[in-house]
Amino acid sequence: SPTRGMPEEISAAGGEVMANKWISVSDDLPEHNNVVETQIDDENGCRNETTLKRQGTLWFVPDGTMYVYYRPTHWREPTP
Repeated sequence: SPTRGMPEEISAAGGEVMANKWISVSDDLPEHNNVVETQIDDENGCRNETTLKRQGTLWFVPDGTMYVYYRPTHWREPTP
């Protein structure tokens, strides 16, 4: 099983590594102040893909100057 917050490596034909797997916020949360990729993915589709950092129960833009008025449903470590 993948390590918390680390990319899941799946060996495909040719030995390629798959991109980071999205993690549901109901299953796990990123560390405080750790900038991660976030999104909302629900019955209305996938939207609001951006980088944010969590501080307590709020999600902030990376520089910490403003929080967003929604709660992401999924997050993952930034892809290089």
